[in-house]
Amino acid sequence: MNGTTRWRARPLQILLVAALALCLGMVLGPLAAGAGVNGAPPSLHVSQWSDPAQLSGVPGRETVIKVDGTYHMWYCPALQDENTLYHASSADPSSFPSGSQCTFEGPAAPVNLASVTVRKEGGTFYMITYGSSEKVFNIYTSADGTSWSDAGQVFGGSGLPDYNKIDGPYLLKDGAKYRLYFQVKTPAVSPNRYDIYTAESAATSLADIADGDTAGPDADFALPEGKIQLAATNNSAALR
Repeated sequence: MNGTTRWRARPLQILLVAALALCLGMVLGPLAAGAGVNGAPPSLHVSQWSDPAQLSGVPGRETVIKVDGTYHMWYCPALQDENTLYHASSADPSSFPSGSQCTFEGPAAPVNLASVTVRKEGGTFYMITYGSSEKVFNIYTSADGTSWSDAGQVFGGSGLPDYNKIDGPYLLKDGAKYRLYFQVKTPAVSPNRYDIYTAESAATSLADIADGDTAGPDADFALPEGKIQLAATNNSAALR
């Protein structure tokens, strides 16, 4: 290659190098900015709590929701008393008054109240927790969050492996779909094994779910195709 050819090729090489430098700058620039100032490592701020207040006499898995500026909390009075549930409300989430004991009417009072999930739609509170056993979930309705009525079974375990308990329900409105997350104890697989599952409902409102229709073991919530479950054994977990 003579000197003239090398000179003609150089502008093309310069353009290629400039384009590569621009691409690297676009990719690495945001990463460098996220690393912080003066080389400081990046920080992930999930929550920044200030002056946390300790609530006495509220053990276990309390549930708190906010409705129109008022916080509502449901809790068991003691770890040893999982059959009694209290409801308290406050405009200040750091200071709740003593709650009122919840009552349940209907054919299937919850066998255990240690784990409840509550949402409010319209003028009605909806609670999902155990039904007549620790292998099914029922839905209950209330106008004030304290006096509840059984509105039927919503999940009966169809599609689950051999299990002796479902636990820890959490109801989520995901767009137009309702999702119910919960953990499943499967001692047949391992004595201390828990899997986290999600079940879905095609209902358009919680009122439709609480219509009392219990035809079939899972009239309202069912395991989706390609379900995601989190397996946890002896304080270790794996997503599958």
